[in-house]
Amino acid sequence: MCSSGRNIARSSLSSQARHLDTAESDSEEDIPLQDLLQRRSSEAPSAPNANNSASKWPSTPFEPKITGLHSGAPGMSIRHFVPIASSALETQSRAIVRNRAAVFDAAIAVGEYGKIATFSQKPINRSLDCEDVLPNKMMEFQSDVEGKGKGVKCSTAIDRVEDVSRLTSKVCGIASSTKKPLGLGNHADYPCQVSLVTVNDTGRAHRTYHLDERPHAWGVASISHFPRTDPNDASSIDFATGGIDGTVNHWHWKARSTKATTFRLHTLHDRNSIVALEHLSSRTNVLASASLGTVIGYDLAALTLGFSWNTSDHIVHLQRTPDPKLMLGVLARRDYDQFRMFDVTGRNGPISRPVISFGWLNNSEGKLPLGRGSFHPTRRAIFAHGAEDGRVRVWDMRNARDALVDVRLGDEPIVEAVWGSGGEAEDLLYVASQKGVRSVSLLAP
Repeated sequence: MCSSGRNIARSSLSSQARHLDTAESDSEEDIPLQDLLQRRSSEAPSAPNANNSASKWPSTPFEPKITGLHSGAPGMSIRHFVPIASSALETQSRAIVRNRAAVFDAAIAVGEYGKIATFSQKPINRSLDCEDVLPNKMMEFQSDVEGKGKGVKCSTAIDRVEDVSRLTSKVCGIASSTKKPLGLGNHADYPCQVSLVTVNDTGRAHRTYHLDERPHAWGVASISHFPRTDPNDASSIDFATGGIDGTVNHWHWKARSTKATTFRLHTLHDRNSIVALEHLSSRTNVLASASLGTVIGYDLAALTLGFSWNTSDHIVHLQRTPDPKLMLGVLARRDYDQFRMFDVTGRNGPISRPVISFGWLNNSEGKLPLGRGSFHPTRRAIFAHGAEDGRVRVWDMRNARDALVDVRLGDEPIVEAVWGSGGEAEDLLYVASQKGVRSVSLLAP
Protein backbone atom coordinates (compact mmCIF):
# COMPACT_ATOMS: atom_id res chain seq x y z
CA MET A 1 0.00 0.00 0.00
CA CYS A 2 1.20 3.48 -0.77
CA SER A 3 2.24 5.44 2.34
CA SER A 4 1.56 9.12 2.93
CA GLY A 5 5.26 9.85 2.69
CA ARG A 6 5.60 8.46 -0.82
CA ASN A 7 6.83 11.08 -3.29
CA ILE A 8 5.28 10.98 -6.72
CA ALA A 9 7.24 12.78 -9.38
CA ARG A 10 5.47 15.20 -11.63
CA SER A 11 5.36 14.50 -15.33
CA SER A 12 8.51 15.54 -17.18
CA LEU A 13 6.57 16.48 -20.30
CA SER A 14 6.58 20.23 -20.85
CA SER A 15 3.22 21.93 -20.74
CA GLN A 16 4.50 24.71 -22.98
CA ALA A 17 3.51 23.29 -26.36
CA ARG A 18 3.90 25.03 -29.68
CA HIS A 19 1.87 25.26 -32.86
CA LEU A 20 2.49 26.12 -36.47
CA ASP A 21 2.64 29.82 -37.26
CA THR A 22 1.03 29.73 -40.68
CA ALA A 23 -1.93 31.21 -42.46
CA GLU A 24 -3.93 28.35 -40.96
CA SER A 25 -3.27 29.58 -37.41
CA ASP A 26 -5.95 31.28 -35.35
CA SER A 27 -5.09 34.65 -33.83
CA GLU A 28 -6.74 33.59 -30.56
CA GLU A 29 -4.83 30.36 -30.11
CA ASP A 30 -2.58 31.84 -27.43
CA ILE A 31 -5.59 32.75 -25.28
CA PRO A 32 -6.31 30.08 -22.61
CA LEU A 33 -9.17 27.81 -23.62
CA GLN A 34 -11.08 28.69 -20.47
CA ASP A 35 -11.01 32.38 -21.39
CA LEU A 36 -12.24 31.53 -24.88
CA LEU A 37 -15.14 29.59 -23.40
CA GLN A 38 -16.12 32.43 -21.09
CA ARG A 39 -15.85 34.96 -23.90
CA ARG A 40 -17.70 33.08 -26.61
CA SER A 41 -20.07 30.54 -25.05
CA SER A 42 -22.76 33.17 -24.40
CA GLU A 43 -22.42 34.93 -27.75
CA ALA A 44 -25.15 34.47 -30.30
CA PRO A 45 -24.11 33.42 -33.81
CA SER A 46 -23.52 36.49 -35.92
CA ALA A 47 -24.74 36.98 -39.43
CA PRO A 48 -22.05 36.76 -42.11
CA ASN A 49 -20.77 40.08 -43.37
CA ALA A 50 -17.91 41.51 -45.35
CA ASN A 51 -15.76 41.94 -42.26
CA ASN A 52 -15.77 38.30 -41.21
CA SER A 53 -16.03 36.58 -44.58
CA ALA A 54 -12.30 35.97 -44.61
CA SER A 55 -12.17 34.71 -41.03
CA LYS A 56 -10.61 31.35 -40.38
CA TRP A 57 -13.59 30.49 -38.20
CA PRO A 58 -16.77 31.31 -40.14
CA SER A 59 -19.99 29.68 -39.01
CA THR A 60 -19.16 26.57 -41.03
CA PRO A 61 -15.35 26.35 -41.21
CA PHE A 62 -15.18 22.74 -42.43
CA GLU A 63 -16.89 20.64 -45.01
CA PRO A 64 -16.36 16.90 -45.52
CA LYS A 65 -14.68 16.23 -48.86
CA ILE A 66 -14.28 12.44 -48.78
CA THR A 67 -16.24 9.66 -47.13
CA GLY A 68 -15.18 6.66 -49.19
CA LEU A 69 -11.52 6.02 -48.36
CA HIS A 70 -11.71 3.04 -46.02
CA SER A 71 -9.39 0.31 -44.70
CA GLY A 72 -11.25 -2.73 -43.39
CA ALA A 73 -10.30 -4.94 -40.46
CA PRO A 74 -11.13 -8.49 -41.57
CA GLY A 75 -11.55 -11.05 -38.85
CA MET A 76 -12.44 -8.69 -36.02
CA SER A 77 -15.08 -6.30 -34.75
CA ILE A 78 -13.44 -3.09 -33.50
CA ARG A 79 -14.63 -1.77 -30.16
CA HIS A 80 -11.72 0.51 -29.20
CA PHE A 81 -9.35 2.52 -31.40
CA VAL A 82 -6.30 4.31 -29.96
CA PRO A 83 -3.49 6.13 -31.85
CA ILE A 84 0.09 5.27 -30.93
CA ALA A 85 3.64 6.10 -32.02
CA SER A 86 5.74 3.26 -33.39
CA SER A 87 9.43 2.92 -32.58
CA ALA A 88 10.17 4.28 -36.06
CA LEU A 89 8.82 7.71 -35.16
CA GLU A 90 11.96 8.52 -33.14
CA THR A 91 14.03 8.85 -36.28
CA GLN A 92 11.46 10.89 -38.19
CA SER A 93 11.06 14.63 -38.06
CA ARG A 94 7.99 15.54 -36.04
CA ALA A 95 5.52 18.24 -36.89
CA ILE A 96 5.40 21.16 -34.48
CA VAL A 97 2.27 20.60 -32.43
CA ARG A 98 0.98 21.69 -29.06
CA ASN A 99 1.39 18.25 -27.54
CA ARG A 100 4.28 16.17 -28.83
CA ALA A 101 3.00 13.18 -26.88
CA ALA A 102 -0.04 13.20 -29.18
CA VAL A 103 2.00 12.57 -32.35
CA PHE A 104 1.39 9.13 -33.87
CA ASP A 105 2.02 7.06 -36.98
CA ALA A 106 -0.02 3.95 -36.10
CA ALA A 107 -3.09 2.88 -34.15
CA ILE A 108 -4.25 -0.08 -32.09
CA ALA A 109 -7.70 -1.60 -32.67
CA VAL A 110 -9.10 -3.82 -29.92
CA GLY A 111 -12.15 -6.07 -29.93
CA GLU A 112 -14.49 -6.73 -27.03
CA TYR A 113 -12.95 -10.11 -26.24
CA GLY A 114 -9.30 -9.27 -26.71
CA LYS A 115 -8.57 -9.34 -30.42
CA ILE A 116 -5.83 -6.83 -31.24
CA ALA A 117 -4.79 -5.45 -34.62
CA THR A 118 -2.56 -2.66 -35.86
CA PHE A 119 -3.26 0.12 -38.34
CA SER A 120 -0.37 2.03 -39.90
CA GLN A 121 -0.53 5.60 -41.15
CA LYS A 122 0.39 5.69 -44.84
CA PRO A 123 0.74 8.56 -47.33
CA ILE A 124 -1.60 8.54 -50.30
CA ASN A 125 -0.23 9.11 -53.78
CA ARG A 126 -2.79 11.44 -55.29
CA SER A 127 -3.39 11.33 -58.99
CA LEU A 128 -4.34 14.38 -61.01
CA ASP A 129 -7.87 13.05 -61.25
CA CYS A 130 -8.49 12.81 -57.52
CA GLU A 131 -6.14 15.17 -55.73
CA ASP A 132 -9.02 17.48 -54.80
CA VAL A 133 -11.04 14.80 -53.00
CA LEU A 134 -8.59 12.38 -51.38
CA PRO A 135 -6.86 13.05 -48.06
CA ASN A 136 -3.09 12.89 -48.12
CA LYS A 137 -2.89 10.13 -45.49
CA MET A 138 -4.86 7.09 -44.39
CA MET A 139 -4.80 4.36 -41.76
CA GLU A 140 -3.99 1.01 -43.39
CA PHE A 141 -4.86 -2.30 -41.75
CA GLN A 142 -1.95 -4.60 -40.90
CA SER A 143 -2.53 -8.36 -41.12
CA ASP A 144 -1.42 -9.18 -37.58
CA VAL A 145 -4.67 -9.82 -35.74
CA GLU A 146 -3.96 -11.33 -32.34
CA GLY A 147 -6.36 -12.77 -29.80
CA LYS A 148 -9.57 -14.72 -29.72
CA GLY A 149 -12.98 -14.36 -31.25
CA LYS A 150 -16.29 -13.65 -29.64
CA GLY A 151 -17.43 -16.35 -27.25
CA VAL A 152 -14.04 -18.07 -27.10
CA LYS A 153 -12.86 -18.36 -23.50
CA CYS A 154 -9.21 -18.40 -22.50
CA SER A 155 -7.99 -18.31 -18.88
CA THR A 156 -4.49 -17.07 -19.63
CA ALA A 157 -5.18 -13.95 -21.70
CA ILE A 158 -7.91 -11.31 -21.93
CA ASP A 159 -11.43 -12.21 -20.90
CA ARG A 160 -13.46 -9.05 -21.61
CA VAL A 161 -12.06 -5.63 -22.56
CA GLU A 162 -13.43 -2.73 -20.51
CA ASP A 163 -11.20 0.21 -21.47
CA VAL A 164 -8.28 1.05 -23.76
CA SER A 165 -6.12 4.15 -23.33
CA ARG A 166 -2.86 5.63 -24.58
CA LEU A 167 -0.59 5.59 -21.53
CA THR A 168 2.48 7.12 -23.18
CA SER A 169 3.25 8.11 -26.76
CA LYS A 170 4.34 4.52 -27.51
CA VAL A 171 2.43 2.35 -25.03
CA CYS A 172 -1.27 1.51 -25.14
CA GLY A 173 -2.99 -0.01 -22.09
CA ILE A 174 -5.88 -2.49 -22.18
CA ALA A 175 -8.02 -2.91 -19.06
CA SER A 176 -10.01 -6.13 -18.82
CA SER A 177 -12.44 -7.81 -16.45
CA THR A 178 -13.63 -11.32 -15.72
CA LYS A 179 -16.63 -13.03 -14.15
CA LYS A 180 -14.26 -15.28 -12.23
CA PRO A 181 -13.48 -13.69 -8.83
CA LEU A 182 -10.01 -13.84 -7.36
CA GLY A 183 -9.58 -16.34 -4.53
CA LEU A 184 -10.89 -19.39 -6.34
CA GLY A 185 -8.37 -21.77 -7.87
CA ASN A 186 -4.83 -21.09 -9.04
CA HIS A 187 -3.99 -17.38 -9.29
CA ALA A 188 -1.93 -17.96 -12.45
CA ASP A 189 -4.96 -19.39 -14.26
CA TYR A 190 -6.98 -16.18 -14.04
CA PRO A 191 -7.33 -13.90 -17.06
CA CYS A 192 -4.99 -10.92 -16.98
CA GLN A 193 -6.27 -7.53 -15.84
CA VAL A 194 -3.89 -5.25 -17.75
CA SER A 195 -2.21 -5.75 -21.12
CA LEU A 196 0.30 -3.31 -22.61
CA VAL A 197 0.79 -2.95 -26.36
CA THR A 198 3.70 -1.42 -28.29
CA VAL A 199 4.28 -1.12 -32.05
CA ASN A 200 7.64 -1.72 -33.73
CA ASP A 201 9.00 -0.22 -36.93
CA THR A 202 8.97 -3.48 -38.91
CA GLY A 203 5.67 -3.62 -40.73
CA ARG A 204 4.06 -1.80 -37.77
CA ALA A 205 3.69 -5.12 -35.94
CA HIS A 206 2.49 -4.91 -32.36
CA ARG A 207 3.72 -6.72 -29.28
CA THR A 208 1.50 -7.41 -26.28
CA TYR A 209 2.57 -7.87 -22.67
CA HIS A 210 -0.09 -9.52 -20.50
CA LEU A 211 0.92 -8.44 -17.00
CA ASP A 212 1.06 -10.97 -14.18
CA GLU A 213 -0.27 -8.69 -11.45
CA ARG A 214 -3.99 -9.01 -10.62
CA PRO A 215 -4.67 -6.57 -7.77
CA HIS A 216 -8.40 -6.05 -8.45
CA ALA A 217 -11.21 -8.43 -7.62
CA TRP A 218 -13.23 -8.98 -10.81
CA GLY A 219 -10.69 -7.07 -12.90
CA VAL A 220 -10.12 -3.53 -14.17
CA ALA A 221 -12.81 -1.17 -15.47
CA SER A 222 -10.67 1.86 -16.44
CA ILE A 223 -7.03 2.76 -17.06
CA SER A 224 -5.11 6.05 -17.27
CA HIS A 225 -1.72 7.66 -17.73
CA PHE A 226 0.13 8.46 -14.48
CA PRO A 227 3.11 10.72 -13.66
CA ARG A 228 6.49 9.02 -13.96
CA THR A 229 7.92 8.10 -10.56
CA ASP A 230 11.39 7.09 -11.77
CA PRO A 231 12.68 9.83 -14.13
CA ASN A 232 16.08 8.12 -14.31
CA ASP A 233 14.60 5.02 -15.96
CA ALA A 234 13.37 6.02 -19.40
CA SER A 235 12.25 2.46 -20.17
CA SER A 236 9.72 2.33 -17.32
CA ILE A 237 6.21 3.75 -17.29
CA ASP A 238 3.58 4.42 -14.65
CA PHE A 239 -0.17 4.16 -15.01
CA ALA A 240 -3.28 3.89 -12.85
CA THR A 241 -6.24 1.53 -12.89
CA GLY A 242 -9.76 1.76 -11.54
CA GLY A 243 -11.18 -1.56 -10.46
CA ILE A 244 -14.61 -3.11 -10.55
CA ASP A 245 -13.99 -3.55 -6.81
CA GLY A 246 -13.86 0.25 -6.32
CA THR A 247 -10.11 0.57 -5.68
CA VAL A 248 -7.64 2.79 -7.55
CA ASN A 249 -4.14 1.37 -7.99
CA HIS A 250 -0.85 2.80 -9.22
CA TRP A 251 1.29 0.52 -11.43
CA HIS A 252 5.01 0.76 -12.22
CA TRP A 253 6.17 -1.28 -15.22
CA LYS A 254 9.61 -1.78 -16.74
CA ALA A 255 9.73 -2.30 -20.49
CA ARG A 256 9.67 -5.74 -22.12
CA SER A 257 8.44 -7.55 -19.05
CA THR A 258 5.23 -9.07 -17.73
CA LYS A 259 6.15 -8.01 -14.19
CA ALA A 260 4.82 -4.85 -12.55
CA THR A 261 4.70 -3.35 -9.07
CA THR A 262 1.34 -2.13 -7.79
CA PHE A 263 0.39 0.27 -4.99
CA ARG A 264 -3.08 1.01 -3.70
CA LEU A 265 -3.90 4.72 -3.98
CA HIS A 266 -7.39 4.93 -2.50
CA THR A 267 -10.77 3.28 -1.99
CA LEU A 268 -12.86 6.47 -1.93
CA HIS A 269 -15.47 4.96 -4.26
CA ASP A 270 -16.27 2.27 -1.66
CA ARG A 271 -17.09 -0.86 -3.67
CA ASN A 272 -18.56 0.86 -6.72
CA SER A 273 -16.99 0.08 -10.08
CA ILE A 274 -14.74 2.90 -11.33
CA VAL A 275 -16.00 3.45 -14.86
CA ALA A 276 -13.77 6.43 -15.77
CA LEU A 277 -10.22 7.41 -14.79
CA GLU A 278 -7.91 10.19 -15.99
CA HIS A 279 -4.76 11.95 -14.80
CA LEU A 280 -5.62 15.53 -15.69
CA SER A 281 -2.21 17.22 -16.02
CA SER A 282 1.17 17.61 -14.37
CA ARG A 283 0.14 21.14 -13.36
CA THR A 284 -2.93 20.17 -11.35
CA ASN A 285 -1.55 16.69 -10.46
CA VAL A 286 -5.05 15.34 -9.92
CA LEU A 287 -6.23 11.83 -10.70
CA ALA A 288 -9.93 12.10 -11.53
CA SER A 289 -12.22 9.09 -11.30
CA ALA A 290 -15.93 8.39 -11.61
CA SER A 291 -18.20 5.60 -10.44
CA LEU A 292 -21.95 5.34 -10.70
CA GLY A 293 -22.97 8.19 -8.42
CA THR A 294 -19.66 9.84 -7.53
CA VAL A 295 -16.86 11.89 -9.12
CA ILE A 296 -13.59 12.16 -7.20
CA GLY A 297 -10.42 14.17 -7.75
CA TYR A 298 -7.48 12.68 -5.85
CA ASP A 299 -4.58 15.05 -5.08
CA LEU A 300 -1.42 13.10 -5.95
CA ALA A 301 0.89 15.63 -4.30
CA ALA A 302 -0.84 15.46 -0.92
CA LEU A 303 -2.18 11.90 -1.39
CA THR A 304 -5.60 12.99 -0.21
CA LEU A 305 -9.05 13.90 -1.50
CA GLY A 306 -8.95 17.02 -3.67
CA PHE A 307 -12.62 17.33 -4.66
CA SER A 308 -15.73 15.21 -4.97
CA TRP A 309 -19.39 15.46 -5.84
CA ASN A 310 -22.37 13.16 -6.14
CA THR A 311 -24.10 12.78 -9.48
CA SER A 312 -26.98 10.87 -11.00
CA ASP A 313 -25.37 11.04 -14.45
CA HIS A 314 -23.81 8.00 -16.08
CA ILE A 315 -20.26 9.17 -16.82
CA VAL A 316 -18.38 6.95 -19.26
CA HIS A 317 -15.17 8.98 -19.71
CA LEU A 318 -13.23 11.70 -17.92
CA GLN A 319 -10.46 13.27 -19.94
CA ARG A 320 -7.96 16.08 -19.95
CA THR A 321 -8.37 19.06 -22.24
CA PRO A 322 -5.89 21.49 -23.83
CA ASP A 323 -6.42 23.69 -20.76
CA PRO A 324 -4.96 22.02 -17.61
CA LYS A 325 -7.66 23.65 -15.48
CA LEU A 326 -10.52 22.05 -17.40
CA MET A 327 -11.78 18.45 -17.39
CA LEU A 328 -14.17 16.99 -19.96
CA GLY A 329 -16.82 14.51 -18.89
CA VAL A 330 -18.49 12.25 -21.46
CA LEU A 331 -21.97 11.17 -20.38
CA ALA A 332 -24.34 8.50 -21.63
CA ARG A 333 -27.39 10.67 -22.31
CA ARG A 334 -29.98 11.06 -25.04
CA ASP A 335 -30.37 14.84 -24.89
CA TYR A 336 -28.04 17.63 -26.03
CA ASP A 337 -25.77 17.29 -23.01
CA GLN A 338 -23.34 14.41 -23.58
CA PHE A 339 -20.26 16.57 -22.99
CA ARG A 340 -19.60 18.73 -19.94
CA MET A 341 -16.51 20.81 -19.20
CA PHE A 342 -15.60 21.32 -15.53
CA ASP A 343 -13.21 23.83 -13.96
CA VAL A 344 -11.26 21.67 -11.48
CA THR A 345 -9.77 24.73 -9.75
CA GLY A 346 -13.18 25.75 -8.39
CA ARG A 347 -12.55 29.39 -9.25
CA ASN A 348 -15.80 29.65 -11.19
CA GLY A 349 -18.04 28.24 -8.49
CA PRO A 350 -18.67 24.61 -7.54
CA ILE A 351 -16.55 22.17 -9.55
CA SER A 352 -19.64 20.05 -10.17
CA ARG A 353 -21.23 22.91 -12.16
CA PRO A 354 -20.02 22.68 -15.77
CA VAL A 355 -18.68 25.81 -17.43
CA ILE A 356 -20.01 24.57 -20.76
CA SER A 357 -22.24 21.71 -21.97
CA PHE A 358 -22.88 20.51 -25.50
CA GLY A 359 -23.96 17.46 -27.48
CA TRP A 360 -26.68 16.19 -29.79
CA LEU A 361 -30.05 14.43 -29.74
CA ASN A 362 -28.99 10.80 -29.39
CA ASN A 363 -31.54 8.31 -30.70
CA SER A 364 -29.13 5.35 -30.81
CA GLU A 365 -29.81 2.08 -29.02
CA GLY A 366 -26.74 2.34 -26.81
CA LYS A 367 -25.19 -0.98 -27.81
CA LEU A 368 -21.74 0.60 -28.09
CA PRO A 369 -20.06 2.76 -25.45
CA LEU A 370 -19.52 6.41 -26.34
CA GLY A 371 -16.08 7.18 -27.70
CA ARG A 372 -13.79 9.71 -26.05
CA GLY A 373 -13.65 12.13 -28.95
CA SER A 374 -10.61 14.19 -29.84
CA PHE A 375 -9.39 17.77 -29.49
CA HIS A 376 -7.68 19.23 -32.53
CA PRO A 377 -3.86 19.05 -32.17
CA THR A 378 -3.32 22.77 -32.92
CA ARG A 379 -6.77 24.41 -32.76
CA ARG A 380 -7.56 23.63 -29.17
CA ALA A 381 -11.11 24.97 -29.26
CA ILE A 382 -12.09 22.37 -31.89
CA PHE A 383 -13.48 19.00 -30.72
CA ALA A 384 -14.57 16.02 -32.86
CA HIS A 385 -16.64 12.98 -31.96
CA GLY A 386 -18.09 9.97 -33.76
CA ALA A 387 -21.23 8.22 -32.50
CA GLU A 388 -23.27 5.06 -32.82
CA ASP A 389 -25.63 6.73 -35.29
CA GLY A 390 -22.82 6.78 -37.87
CA ARG A 391 -22.38 10.55 -37.73
CA VAL A 392 -19.24 12.62 -37.16
CA ARG A 393 -19.69 15.92 -35.36
CA VAL A 394 -17.22 18.76 -34.87
CA TRP A 395 -17.75 21.59 -32.38
CA ASP A 396 -16.04 24.90 -31.74
CA MET A 397 -15.94 25.39 -27.96
CA ARG A 398 -16.28 29.14 -28.41
CA ASN A 399 -19.86 28.61 -29.52
CA ALA A 400 -20.78 24.97 -29.02
CA ARG A 401 -24.55 25.19 -29.19
CA ASP A 402 -24.49 23.93 -32.79
CA ALA A 403 -21.98 21.57 -34.36
CA LEU A 404 -19.81 23.00 -37.14
CA VAL A 405 -19.90 19.63 -38.89
CA ASP A 406 -22.66 17.05 -38.55
CA VAL A 407 -22.34 14.49 -41.32
CA ARG A 408 -23.41 10.87 -41.65
CA LEU A 409 -20.65 8.63 -42.99
CA GLY A 410 -22.71 5.46 -43.28
CA ASP A 411 -24.87 2.93 -41.47
CA GLU A 412 -22.00 1.46 -39.44
CA PRO A 413 -21.77 2.69 -35.82
CA ILE A 414 -18.67 4.79 -35.15
CA VAL A 415 -16.33 3.67 -32.38
CA GLU A 416 -13.94 6.64 -32.25
CA ALA A 417 -12.83 9.76 -34.15
CA VAL A 418 -9.20 10.91 -33.93
CA TRP A 419 -7.60 13.97 -35.51
CA GLY A 420 -4.66 13.15 -37.77
CA SER A 421 -2.05 15.44 -39.30
CA GLY A 422 -2.98 16.54 -42.78
CA GLY A 423 -1.49 18.97 -45.23
CA GLU A 424 -1.25 22.74 -44.95
CA ALA A 425 -4.84 23.29 -46.04
CA GLU A 426 -6.34 20.10 -44.70
CA ASP A 427 -7.67 18.70 -41.46
CA LEU A 428 -7.75 14.92 -41.33
CA LEU A 429 -9.98 12.72 -39.19
CA TYR A 430 -9.53 8.99 -38.73
CA VAL A 431 -12.98 7.58 -38.04
CA ALA A 432 -13.06 4.02 -36.70
CA SER A 433 -16.15 1.85 -37.04
CA GLN A 434 -16.57 -1.79 -36.08
CA LYS A 435 -15.42 -2.88 -39.53
CA GLY A 436 -12.46 -0.60 -40.21
CA VAL A 437 -11.08 2.93 -40.31
CA ARG A 438 -12.18 5.67 -42.68
CA SER A 439 -10.01 8.69 -43.53
CA VAL A 440 -12.05 11.89 -43.78
CA SER A 441 -10.62 15.13 -45.14
CA LEU A 442 -12.14 18.32 -43.77
CA LEU A 443 -11.32 21.41 -45.80
CA ALA A 444 -12.03 25.04 -45.07
CA PRO A 445 -14.49 26.33 -47.70
